[in-house]
Amino acid sequence: MSRVIENKLAGRERHKNTTLTFLFNPKTIISLVLIGIFSFASLIALSGYAGDLRKDRSGQPTATSRSAVGYAGYVQLLKDMGYEVNLPANLAAPKRLWETRPLRIYSLTNSYQSETLKKIPEKEAKLIILPKWQIITKADKIGWVDTPLKNQTFTSDSLSELLKDADINLSLEHADKSEMGTDYAITFAQLDLSDFTDTDEDYEPLNYDSFAINSRIDYLQSFIITDENTPYDIILTADQRPVIIRLQDTQTYILSEPDLLNTQGISNQSRARLAVNILDVIAEYENLTYGAVDFDLSIHGLGGGRNIIKLMTLPPFLAATLCLLAAGGIVAWQAFSRFGDPLRREPDFAQGPVSLAKSAAEFMSVAGRVQHMAPDYAQLTRQQVIRNMGLIGQSQDHIDRAITARETQRKINPTFSDLTVISESGTENFPKTLDLIEHARAMTRWKEEMMS
Repeated sequence: MSRVIENKLAGRERHKNTTLTFLFNPKTIISLVLIGIFSFASLIALSGYAGDLRKDRSGQPTATSRSAVGYAGYVQLLKDMGYEVNLPANLAAPKRLWETRPLRIYSLTNSYQSETLKKIPEKEAKLIILPKWQIITKADKIGWVDTPLKNQTFTSDSLSELLKDADINLSLEHADKSEMGTDYAITFAQLDLSDFTDTDEDYEPLNYDSFAINSRIDYLQSFIITDENTPYDIILTADQRPVIIRLQDTQTYILSEPDLLNTQGISNQSRARLAVNILDVIAEYENLTYGAVDFDLSIHGLGGGRNIIKLMTLPPFLAATLCLLAAGGIVAWQAFSRFGDPLRREPDFAQGPVSLAKSAAEFMSVAGRVQHMAPDYAQLTRQQVIRNMGLIGQSQDHIDRAITARETQRKINPTFSDLTVISESGTENFPKTLDLIEHARAMTRWKEEMMS
């Protein structure tokens, strides 16, 4: 008889009626395991993508800021118009399904980012937006800023020093309110495209008509360019003041007035139209892919960087991660399917009648007395058959005739007499005549045929 307890989820029968059984049934255990796996996977995923999910609450002029000086409104405007806008979190160009030449926009937040300017890659088309406002965030509304005052703008000298530290020899100025009217005349320079390309083909000049923006820009921030032979191309002027210039022999554009693109700058239709036209003009000048824009977040430390979790959950390593998860799931299911009561460990020594029989057999084997037990075993088997046939108390001759008659009737072979001759053949000849195990089996078969 097997001594192994049945391996099943229900547990031992003797614990079936305990008060805590309902807490440890299969449904409860499976639910706890699934909840634990889901919670752990969510924790790992959120820790890897926390930077991407974290909202920008600083109010700074970044692509994710929803404040008046931020560019989240501009990003949303471009997306609504069908532009492909990415927010890369590192200086590497984001991967697209097809090859494109996007315009990359860098928005500076203060006048101390000269080292940041030096790190920007040179071999890419880019628009650098200079800072203007020294913001003060509202205490009662996270991500909002107070109405700017004049003393909250960066000084012209500090911004000029910022550009000079980046080897850009340009100066800036702020216009007083008394010098500016309510409407600004916005003019795109009528530049020949052949000046911006490496080919000898003739290009028609761009035709963007001048138009007015019907709201005032406070303290208009513009470049000061006095020499016509300076290594800069004026791309856009506001009331005849340069606000966008291009460094000659490069693909670098610098915007001095961020209020042309930020959320408060696109507050009406004319200014929103201007903000979109600025990108279209630059894209046409540099022969870029129309509608492809990368608004950089890496210089602000936003958007999250690379980590092992992102690496394992993005192509090309995503397939390997899914294979590992599938293999882990199979292993877990195999382990769970074997869950149940532990197998009972057999004792080193048998107990009770089994121990007595086993120990006696081992002693007989060690003493070499196994062969001498055959006659006694044969007589014990014969007594069991006599008791079964109801011959207890009969004479020996009557018992012998009854046994012989049943053997003849049932055609039992070998007969008890044959087995007795083998059993009494002697200790030396017995192993040669018949193996002990075969003799015991033959005796058992005889008893079963006699008693059936």
